[in-house]
Amino acid sequence: MKRYVLFILIFFTLVFTQETGARYLIITHDSFYEAIQPLVQWKHRKGLSTKVVKLSDIGSSTSQIRNYIVTAYDTWETPPEFLLLVGAPNYLPFYYYGPGWHSYYSDNYYTSVDADVYNEILSGRLTVHSVSEAQAVVNKILSYEMTPNISDSLWFINACLIVREDYDYDDSIYWSDINHAKDLMRNHGYNIIDTLSWSGGDDANDVIAAVNEGRAFVLYRGSGLNNWYPPFSVNPDQTQNGTKLPIVLSITCRTIGTSSTPATAEGWLLTGTPTVPRGAAGYFATTTAISNGAYLRSAVCKGFFNALFQEGKRTFGEACEGARMNVYNLYGSESEYRGFTTLGDPAMTIWTAIPHPLAVSHDTLLSLEDDSLLVHVECHDVPLESALVCVLLDTLVYEYGYTTSEGSIVFNFDTLIPGYMH
Repeated sequence: MKRYVLFILIFFTLVFTQETGARYLIITHDSFYEAIQPLVQWKHRKGLSTKVVKLSDIGSSTSQIRNYIVTAYDTWETPPEFLLLVGAPNYLPFYYYGPGWHSYYSDNYYTSVDADVYNEILSGRLTVHSVSEAQAVVNKILSYEMTPNISDSLWFINACLIVREDYDYDDSIYWSDINHAKDLMRNHGYNIIDTLSWSGGDDANDVIAAVNEGRAFVLYRGSGLNNWYPPFSVNPDQTQNGTKLPIVLSITCRTIGTSSTPATAEGWLLTGTPTVPRGAAGYFATTTAISNGAYLRSAVCKGFFNALFQEGKRTFGEACEGARMNVYNLYGSESEYRGFTTLGDPAMTIWTAIPHPLAVSHDTLLSLEDDSLLVHVECHDVPLESALVCVLLDTLVYEYGYTTSEGSIVFNFDTLIPGYMH
């Protein structure tokens, strides 16, 4: 009697990565190990092989953490492309570049494997302080990427751009950044693009109202430290946007906490509960505080949106790296390159258009003698190119790839065993 593999394609399940390595490395404080597991599972199901380790396994000092990452990058058969650090700085430390006024904290120490300045690995951090906070942030990331809110889908092509004028020369730089982002969005079919400003009589209440209505991006340009300056001193806890979760860019001075206390603006990522999401799915800001640096921050701002809308970058980490590379390439600023930090999942796909449901077809039953599987993907009855598909069977099969222009991909197998293929 023939034995079969029952095929259930759910686009992705968890098989813990073996010693061959992983494309996504997650290092977490032990307190948050269980809370991070749903994200670990989702990333692995997406075709991003994932390995999670606890500080108790590798050491908790900056040098011990770096040594583990460098060893993984240099020796694993599959070296990490993305790194997620889970824990606020008092749980999992930043590296300190100092001393003096221009001192700052950074995760670049962990990801510049060659010890120059460039990130060989794209990192993100969840600056969580409790298990419930970790659960809330993880659930927001999963909601944004895995189950996006398409009940009122126009929010994916809406944005809120904010200028807090200083009433000096820097204002022209701030407005240049806002108009640059606005033009790119308009060229990509965006719908509502708010341009809020102090001179226009807008304030924090207008920001909260826009976010509650639904905005894919929130960009702040102007002065700030710990939080955006009045009249835009938003308290993210006051948002009620549910799962319409934006990416928030705080392109000003230090609005990331560097010890046990988060910056107020950092609350965009941390706010919400495990069952009541609000705030943002991702937050991009710096640990640096400088004067006369509006032109540097302008390069960061424009680099982020260029990466998304001109260079076709797909992930949060890639867009943030585009921002950092732009300021470094233009001005050679190591502090701004290192200081701007991705708070959130660096491998999270950023929505720059309205998501649409997909139709997927494949054989539902394979014989053990079969050596291949054809998967076909369509969107609105049109074959979809570059759709990511992943198949898994126990620890024997773990394959992923992208569909062709015909909307198809073929997976070839050496060996199959009885069981469920995902």
